[in-house]
Amino acid sequence: MVDQEQIKKLLKEKDIELNETIPVVEKEKKESSYFENVDYMEYFPEPYSLLVREHIAELPQSFEDKARKHLLTEFSSHPEVYIIMQYPNGQLYFLWHMKNNVLEGKQYTWFDNGKLMCEENYLNGGREGKESHWFEAGEKKAELIFANGQLNGKQQQWHNNGQLETEGNFVDGKPEGPHQEWFSDGQLTDETTYLNGEFDGVRKEWFQNGQLQSEEKYVNGKLISSKYWNEEGNLVEEKDTSKFRN
Repeated sequence: MVDQEQIKKLLKEKDIELNETIPVVEKEKKESSYFENVDYMEYFPEPYSLLVREHIAELPQSFEDKARKHLLTEFSSHPEVYIIMQYPNGQLYFLWHMKNNVLEGKQYTWFDNGKLMCEENYLNGGREGKESHWFEAGEKKAELIFANGQLNGKQQQWHNNGQLETEGNFVDGKPEGPHQEWFSDGQLTDETTYLNGEFDGVRKEWFQNGQLQSEEKYVNGKLISSKYWNEEGNLVEEKDTSKFRN
């Protein structure tokens, strides 16, 4: 049974007010739940990888999404409802708002120390607008922008020391234009340009010591030429595939 007053008190401390006309129901762990026998907390902090690699446009369905679908089914009898779950220590785990069987508006998830893990916004069941994620100590982890459920606009992710980790632009869920990645010490590790979600132009990667590791040239996603070096700066491989293409 939900202790409404306790929930209100916890939320007031976080400057969150609920619409009192909407019921609050509690999600409990049970055998049929997606939460059972899965280290959900370990998985949740990494729901959206912004790694600028070959599969950047292939964001897989996360365990979090499966859990939410299960919740929507479980509470589908409510036309509008707040769904809450608490840690054993009484801290709030998450607060989700569902309307007409889909997520709507602000959604919150916290660490068991009370610090905010992520804040998301939904419109008609799809992610919309700015979405923010934090590390457990409170440092900013990621800032994503969605439109119509897809990544759109400038996306950023940080290391836990505050150093920028990835930065790039997306259009309709696909990477577009320059994207960069950095090591935690600030050394550039990857610099890539995308066109319609495909590699286009020169892509470079560096070792952590600053030595260039690779230089590849792409046209519309097709590799044209490449060079690779070792950490000492010696060229170890060079290829030109353009002559094999029509």
